[in-house]
Amino acid sequence: MARGTSLLALGFALLTWLGSARAEAPLRVLVLDQGNPALARKIRAEGRYAGFALLDAAALGGEAPDAAGLARTGAAAAIEISAHEQVRLYLTSSEGAYSQVSLEQRAGDAESFPLRVIEQLRARLVDLGWALASESAPKESAATSQADIVRPALSPPASGRMSVNDAAAGAPSSAPRAWRFWLQGGLSVLDAAGGVGVMAQGVLGAQLEWDAGWGLGALALLPLSDNEVRKSQGEADVRLYLYLLRASYSRPLAGAWRWTAAAGPGLALLPLTADAQAPWIGKTDRLLCGVAHLELGIARQLGGWLRTSASLLAGLSAPRPVVSFGGEEAAAWGHWFGALSLRAEVALPPTEEISR
Repeated sequence: MARGTSLLALGFALLTWLGSARAEAPLRVLVLDQGNPALARKIRAEGRYAGFALLDAAALGGEAPDAAGLARTGAAAAIEISAHEQVRLYLTSSEGAYSQVSLEQRAGDAESFPLRVIEQLRARLVDLGWALASESAPKESAATSQADIVRPALSPPASGRMSVNDAAAGAPSSAPRAWRFWLQGGLSVLDAAGGVGVMAQGVLGAQLEWDAGWGLGALALLPLSDNEVRKSQGEADVRLYLYLLRASYSRPLAGAWRWTAAAGPGLALLPLTADAQAPWIGKTDRLLCGVAHLELGIARQLGGWLRTSASLLAGLSAPRPVVSFGGEEAAAWGHWFGALSLRAEVALPPTEEISR
């Protein structure tokens, strides 16, 4: 009887210890670096300090960090770090629900951004019902202990729960939207076959971009000056209005740089004003043609809502617009044309975090 009681007590103690060990087991979190290793290193350091068990992208086996991928790896969340200072959190609840959160680094926020990402992750996981492992005090050198004294606290409040507003003031409570709207403005230098000459153009545009890299937009190249075509019969002033529709695709490069490719159809309008020598009579006219274009560019992210870009555009016009004096061809525009552009781009709304 005494032996049976002892075995029961030992079994109960073992079950209690296993339950405690399970409750204290650190949550698994995937870290997916998409081209920003410096930011990824800082986020990994903050994540380890917060008590998470971090997994590399190889654990997903090339799959997306969706609910199924997280469940297969046993991870509660994934942190995807892009090359342009953006972070996306993929989270599952203890009951299997799935959500996403987007964060962007503000200007002057480089040092505190990794910590804020982990605080947001902890807050979201607590709200989703996960029990977080308690943090253990560092037991290394005296220098480490001194650094930890002034380290921002990562533990939830005494109530045992941390809301999104506790982690980051004004953070959205809903899942983030997966697109951004950009307004573009800049200058361009354009040249075309046919003899009209080099033309200075202003650039205005709008672009809708999705997180996957695809985008749809429109671009207008507007004249900043007239070009003059001269012949013995007189002269004509030529201006160019170029309107383009485009589909685009972009991917991150090193650091805050991205490359972009765009293509699509468009329309070219060339107003003409002629001043003829007697006995010829000058008149005004408008030439119209369709165009197709391909543009390759590179952009640098200056903040969550601002970037600059440079691009090289090549295109083809059909039919070819022709400027005629007395029935003779004086100049033409196309078929081939090209342009070099510099642009500044502003995201709307210019906020750090974007909600659906």
